Amino acid sequence: MSTNTTTIFRQLILNIIVPVVIALMMLAVLNYQNTKKILLEGGQTRSYIISDQIKGILEFQDVALAII
Repeated sequence: MSTNTTTIFRQLILNIIVPVVIALMMLAVLNYQNTKKILLEGGQTRSYIISDQIKGILEFQDVALAII
């Protein structure tokens, strides 16, 4: 008769530590994707604001030159 004994340490690793590590890895991936999306949107918004400011300055310059 063979008995398959498992130690408390092995049960601890399999039942607690492994699921926690997997859950933390999943949260890390989701956090990375969310942060990347936020940074990309921020860069696009910043580019839009800068181009809008440049257009406003050029329009003001055109009006100023038309007055002269």
